[in-house]
Amino acid sequence: KKKKKGNNGRYRANFVSGTFTSANYIVAGIAGNFQSATSSQTGIVPQGTRTTSQYEFKTITGSSGGADKSEVNIVFFGD
Repeated sequence: KKKKKGNNGRYRANFVSGTFTSANYIVAGIAGNFQSATSSQTGIVPQGTRTTSQYEFKTITGSSGGADKSEVNIVFFGD
């Protein structure tokens, strides 16, 4: 992943050429500070247009908007 530091939870995952044949892949993820018992879990929200070379997303906690997180876990499934 490539984090756009200080950009309110915005991130970009760059794929190696040939990873996906189309942009019809499935994305799942979660973010937060998993070492803290009081940390709230954060969702992954798509940003921009997904392509075969990159996926831009934002981490959010409830309705509070974007927030940079210490840990971001995201997985992609597709062909």
